[in-house]
Amino acid sequence: MVDPDPRADATRGRVNGNLVEAIDLVPTFIEASGGTVPDHILEGHSLMPLVHGATDWPRDIAVSEYDFAFREARTLLGTAIRDSRAVMVLDGRWKLVHVTGFRPMLYDLETDPREFVDLGDDPAREATRKRLGNEVLRWTERLRTRTTMTDARVERLTEIEKDEGIWIGFWDEADMERAMTSPKGRS
Repeated sequence: MVDPDPRADATRGRVNGNLVEAIDLVPTFIEASGGTVPDHILEGHSLMPLVHGATDWPRDIAVSEYDFAFREARTLLGTAIRDSRAVMVLDGRWKLVHVTGFRPMLYDLETDPREFVDLGDDPAREATRKRLGNEVLRWTERLRTRTTMTDARVERLTEIEKDEGIWIGFWDEADMERAMTSPKGRS
């Protein structure tokens, strides 16, 4: 990236090793052009702080997903169209690739940068597979289903389900009665 702003002088001509994703580009463009990043819509992080010399970065893993339904690999692997997905998670050294219906593939990019040695079934790497597998799970749980609402709007709409007769998380009549008589539970 090239930023003509003098605040970028400290990083000019340097390579930054922080983990970034393609979803970081749009927030970067918005911030670089003076806009406010709608973080309830966009999942990425603006790269502008890194360009301006920031040392803290919110991402310690990078995730990439790939739909190979249109590729010959789908027919060679015998996967259904809807299951022809791969998710990769990278922590800088270790790269785990999860393909629906198959065991994970694991690569040590420090000792095998060209990814020739798959350690996905190596018992000695169980902890690494589990850790990165948990990162894949955490990634699938990220905010995606209500990206058109700000957190403030979600907060304003919290508990209106009770007015509609939807009670989630109340196990008995006493719980429901407490919720209905509490100041938050009354309309």
